[in-house]
Amino acid sequence: MRDSFTGPFFVKALHGKNAVEVILTEEFSRKHPTFPVSLVNPYRDPNPDKFPLRQKVKVVIPPMDKTPQSKVIQKILRDKRLRVENRDVMIYLARYKGMSADHDEWLLEKDIPDSAILLRKSR
Repeated sequence: MRDSFTGPFFVKALHGKNAVEVILTEEFSRKHPTFPVSLVNPYRDPNPDKFPLRQKVKVVIPPMDKTPQSKVIQKILRDKRLRVENRDVMIYLARYKGMSADHDEWLLEKDIPDSAILLRKSR
């Protein structure tokens, strides 16, 4: 289940009686910063006196290995010809195992380990 509300956000400006402009965090950067007042709730600091059994949950984010060795190419999606220094060079769009399409990269054949096998499978 998702949270009913997210935030807190700082109010940047009031636009009349019906709209509020807020300063959004990075994860909401693609959203429009102006919202109707009906969607805005005031922030209340958690009071341990009123809610003695409520505990703060520590969010543990597992460490992600960002080293290039951990990237294993799952498949080649596309290829295209690129002109570099008056020579045609083939580059390939590679999808990594366990990663979304956001992490796909265009690579040269020399940068792809086991390129012969992967290129044979893609054709």
